[in-house]
Amino acid sequence: MAGLVYVGNYTDSIYGCALGADGALTKVNSSPAGGPAPSFLAKSAGGKFVYATLEGGAEGQIASFSVGAGGALTALNVVGAGGLWPCHVLTNGTQVFCANYGGGNISSFNVQPDGSLSVAVATMQHEGALAHCEISGQGDRQEAAHAHQVCLSPDGKYLFSMDLGHDTVFCWALDAATGLLTANGSVRLAEKAGPRHLCFHPSGKHAYLINELSNTVVSFDYADGKLSETGTSPCVPEGATFNKVPPPYEAGDFDGTVSCCADIHAHPNGKFVYGSNRGHDSITTFAVSAADGTLTVGANTPTQGFTPRNFVIAADGLTMLVANQNAGAVEGGTGGGNVVAFAIDGETGALTPTGAVSEMKWPVCVLL
Repeated sequence: MAGLVYVGNYTDSIYGCALGADGALTKVNSSPAGGPAPSFLAKSAGGKFVYATLEGGAEGQIASFSVGAGGALTALNVVGAGGLWPCHVLTNGTQVFCANYGGGNISSFNVQPDGSLSVAVATMQHEGALAHCEISGQGDRQEAAHAHQVCLSPDGKYLFSMDLGHDTVFCWALDAATGLLTANGSVRLAEKAGPRHLCFHPSGKHAYLINELSNTVVSFDYADGKLSETGTSPCVPEGATFNKVPPPYEAGDFDGTVSCCADIHAHPNGKFVYGSNRGHDSITTFAVSAADGTLTVGANTPTQGFTPRNFVIAADGLTMLVANQNAGAVEGGTGGGNVVAFAIDGETGALTPTGAVSEMKWPVCVLL
């Protein structure tokens, strides 16, 4: 599995890391991001360009980079995200899309021939009723629209955007020639669910949504831009205890009384779905029914750190890398975090630590 990995984080640089056979990361470069908090990353299919959300600062921005020798990043341009606190980005090669948590909206950009970005060609606002969910130590998490992720349909014709404040998944029809988006319906979730991230099954027939506030995963059948709910599964065991994040921490002040889900991905073989739990600090394994795509809850595996914000599964399905945003103080006591590697059993779905624990400051996104 050796290669190069980029790690988005809450500093002002993007980490470039050599990936060892056991999943260990060794930092080989640190490229200036062009702004604060290059949290989430996306890469073009050919690996020539990288895009980053610049989550900090007075104005949300998206940065573009070309990939040079040794994986070093060269800045191409920075454009306005269309809203505050952009927290997720992806690309289909022709466009780049971002979700703006503070703006409660999403934006699309056209990719120029040199890999740089146009100004936003569309910015779509999330609208609807708010649920106003109070979370211990965090206040009202649904006081406004909060776009948390953008996700393309398997055929690339539709873009889905998750809104934590509205308990809604919005669907947009994509004009791939222009990057323009047209509303194509929405799905309202159970009250106070807090939808965060969506992933599709490798078959393209099912989708899975992880809810940050209710700590659940909702299963859907999928066809032609339409999601049809088929079931809901818990991510955290009943009666579980939660961890308090020790300082210093960044965007992860969990006080030991709450757990909030974060990321979700399907295994390439289609047999399993995994979700991350911040506070419980674990990865939940779900078995996928071959008959109807619904989920059965399996084990919760500790992530060996605090606040597992993001994880990635290698294309061969053998390894998972988990970004624990907080993991105690490193780098002179100025902030902590780690990326932990797990071996995946493709038959049972079980996760086993490889022993590779790579310390780094406030990792948010791991990009293979």
